[in-house]
Amino acid sequence: MTILIQCEAENERMVFALSCPTLSPQKIDWIPFVHTFKQIFSAEYVNEIAVRHGFKKRNRKMKPEDFIALCALYNEETGVKPLSQLCATLYDVKKVNITGEALNQRFNKQAVAFLKAMFQSLFQKQLSDSLFPIESLPFHRIRILDSTGFKTPTDDPDTGYQGCAQPSLKVQVEYEMKQGEFLHLDIRNGKEHDAMYAAALLNTVQPGDLLLRDLGYFSLEGLEAIHQQGGYYISRVKHNVKIYRTKDRTEEPKCAEDFMKELAPGETMEVRNVYISQKRMPQPRLILYRLTEQQERAREEKWEQRQKKMKHTSKHRQTHPIYAYITNTSAEDIGKEAVYPLYSLHGKLKFCLKYGSRFFGFTGLKK
Repeated sequence: MTILIQCEAENERMVFALSCPTLSPQKIDWIPFVHTFKQIFSAEYVNEIAVRHGFKKRNRKMKPEDFIALCALYNEETGVKPLSQLCATLYDVKKVNITGEALNQRFNKQAVAFLKAMFQSLFQKQLSDSLFPIESLPFHRIRILDSTGFKTPTDDPDTGYQGCAQPSLKVQVEYEMKQGEFLHLDIRNGKEHDAMYAAALLNTVQPGDLLLRDLGYFSLEGLEAIHQQGGYYISRVKHNVKIYRTKDRTEEPKCAEDFMKELAPGETMEVRNVYISQKRMPQPRLILYRLTEQQERAREEKWEQRQKKMKHTSKHRQTHPIYAYITNTSAEDIGKEAVYPLYSLHGKLKFCLKYGSRFFGFTGLKK
């Protein structure tokens, strides 16, 4: 059972299949999303959104919050269960007794608008709830770019989207923090490198923009282009990137971990006017942050969970408890201690994309 959602991308009309999941108590890897959803939205708020988008026109057995629970909070393989099983789930969990035909009629354009509005509300709430004083920063816009991927059917060679292992697409999302709005949302080939998409957005940079970029979008040439257009950036760099203090070709390079002895856990240091990589691209500020012991443990736990899902482990993985950032912002605008927490807002966008994709349950793609 699916709902088709159309959107324009790369001069093609794409159709997503929005599917309805059923209950699976064993799968709890997106419990943080569920908890966040329940903490943010009351039944009254959900009902208000449902009325506003035409999903609720009169009182019914299945309330808007029941529909949200069925579509978003019961984690299971989507798009494969019959209506009778979905009705059984509603009755078992919510004590809502409706027929399969009645449930089928609820999956309409108004339901799509309702779900989209709820997801956007969640997105904005997650990214706006920050202890960092965004409004006080002297930038025109604060732009965060990230992506998430979806696999496409392997038995349909006409989809035109390629991935590393099987056909896939990538959804690129750029969000502006100050106004709380989406700047870009594009569907791209799953095999396309993130840096290529970032390069395509360079002509949208305005003077006074601050761009937060993850490692996947890293390009020294791209950062230089942002600077030349009057924009600002904070970008992570790899732990093993070569760092030089001068242009002297005889100078031995350092890497971020060479500064470990100078940093206590949770401490930040700044190195002014460095040169990055073998290209020796000048950078006004290099910010180094050493993770706390608690942050290291949390990162290790996430890595172990990811390895279990991938069904293999690496015995030779090295831990790198230091993050390195380069930025062309001034110390007056953003002090060195503010770089790590400001950049961490990028993680909130990643959280929303990861679990928001399950909210919509994208399972298919057709031309």
